[in-house]
Amino acid sequence: MEVKEVIYLLNDKYKILNKNKNLFIQIFLFLVLILFTINRCNNLSKLKNEKELLVEEKIELKKRIDDEKNKLNSFDESDKNTIEQLNLLVDKIKILSIENESEFKKMIYIFCKESGLKLGDVSSKNKVLNFGDYSMYYVHFKMKGDMNSFGQFMYLINKSKKYIDTSKMYIKLSKDEFEISLGYISKNK
Repeated sequence: MEVKEVIYLLNDKYKILNKNKNLFIQIFLFLVLILFTINRCNNLSKLKNEKELLVEEKIELKKRIDDEKNKLNSFDESDKNTIEQLNLLVDKIKILSIENESEFKKMIYIFCKESGLKLGDVSSKNKVLNFGDYSMYYVHFKMKGDMNSFGQFMYLINKSKKYIDTSKMYIKLSKDEFEISLGYISKNK
């Protein structure tokens, strides 16, 4: 073989090797591209799954917030109802309360007159109960008259527009003399 033939053969082998080398490079690049694409798809799939999880968590959090708002609103409604009931009770107490001791004694005096009793000794007030801005006081009265007059007096006490407490009432009956203790509610000063 001559040198020319050897060079030609070497040149051919080099061309084949060069073609194979290019083919290997192309295959390698193709494989790298496929791996990159697979990795990218996996990342996209993970991101999609994470997005779905976040959307589900967001929906759950919205439900929790709505539930808490509903609970808060229900508490607000029950609190409003309780406050409204307390305000009604306070208004009733205001209406039924007696301004002071002298007004109470004056009422009892008028009831005695209307029923035919004569008012005798009257004690000063004694505080029995204290609740908020109001207190309950009791006063002891001595009266003279007959039993019919005393019955009429008790009827007037019962029908009074102002509240006269008889829950701790003391009654002592003798011939023509009666002792009774009655209570009233007054605002604390």
